[in-house]
Amino acid sequence: MLSAYFWQRLHRVKLVDWLGFFNGRRLVPIVMAGVALLFAVVCLWVWPPVGRGWMISRAVSPGWVRLVRAFSVWPTGLCWFLVCTSS
Repeated sequence: MLSAYFWQRLHRVKLVDWLGFFNGRRLVPIVMAGVALLFAVVCLWVWPPVGRGWMISRAVSPGWVRLVRAFSVWPTGLCWFLVCTSS
């Protein structure tokens, strides 16, 4: 989704002449590399408390809560986290 957003926004950008090689479609992967690094840093900062909270609440939560949690993380691809951490 982010790459599509940045493609729509940046694929027709014109830079100054001496940076002309990076105009348009060549600029999108360069910007996406920076965005991906920022996203990774944010995930490294946000995920540990979320993961700890899920691990603690898993033992005391009823079955329907675990089911809703499992189905809610399927679209993100994190369903393996709940399966691998179950005892």
